[in-house]
Amino acid sequence: MTTINTKPLLPLRDIVIFPSMVVPLFVGREKSIKALQEVMKKDKSIVLVAQKNSEVDDPENKDIYSYGCLSKVLQLLKLPDGTVKVLVEGEKRVKILDIKKEESKYLSCSIEIVDDINKNKDTEIYAQGLLKKFERLMVLNKKDINDSALDLKKLKDPSHIADNLASNLNLQIKTGTHEMTKPPLEFDHIHIIAEDPHKSADWYVNILGADLTADTVARGAPQIFLKIGGKIIIIRGQRAGENPTSAKQVEKYNDFSSHNEWGTDHFGFLYNGDLKAFCDELRSKGVTFPVELKVGVNGSALCYIAAPDGVSIELMQC
Repeated sequence: MTTINTKPLLPLRDIVIFPSMVVPLFVGREKSIKALQEVMKKDKSIVLVAQKNSEVDDPENKDIYSYGCLSKVLQLLKLPDGTVKVLVEGEKRVKILDIKKEESKYLSCSIEIVDDINKNKDTEIYAQGLLKKFERLMVLNKKDINDSALDLKKLKDPSHIADNLASNLNLQIKTGTHEMTKPPLEFDHIHIIAEDPHKSADWYVNILGADLTADTVARGAPQIFLKIGGKIIIIRGQRAGENPTSAKQVEKYNDFSSHNEWGTDHFGFLYNGDLKAFCDELRSKGVTFPVELKVGVNGSALCYIAAPDGVSIELMQC
């Protein structure tokens, strides 16, 4: 095992991060924000660990589990309300040896890297058996097969299989007599109804670079699975008995934009690159912009593009 001295530590409420897991986190506590500011000055490496009671606002050693995940901060975005949104990727499972408070008031810890179990024929067979049980569990729960499940089938390493299965199970964190009441939710997919699902799917593939992961039929209508920005978009056709109406495109007002109707207004993507150049590329492909590139309220550049089926997509500079 390898011991590493002094890494910033970020206690998490209601979630456990596993190696190879990529997940967005919203951070609001002052100590946690300071820890993130510190890692952005260095190697962007931070220890993420679940706290035992999500209601404790200022966790100490006794409130934090002894195992966590050494992780990398991939993206960081300051939000207008003072909170921070970060995209993190779990790298190594670690044992926390001690925790201390730095002078700048954030938590840090020394850790020991926990090595994966040695692979052998028995563990590989057992891991593949767990995969089959997980597939049956999805069928029993009547859950649509998405790209996460399809990715799981490709895994061979027992440790990777265990981590990915654990991150996909709807489990609650317990400690003693306390059980968290907040469900461990993770955003899964966007579902779009399209007049021509295959034409709409082609738009997302050709314009935004989405990956087509499955082309299926559900309840008598085409149902297409796409993956973009690490998230799932499901596009399906009209089902028997439905009579969908055309959605309104987003409209521009004085200092904001809106569909001007109740319900979901739009969804957005962070763009990690030159957003202006990307917009020029989209415009050359015939994409229309209900709202041209501008500076938003948080100081970042943004714009809206019109997607098929009345869908509006916000693009924001990362």
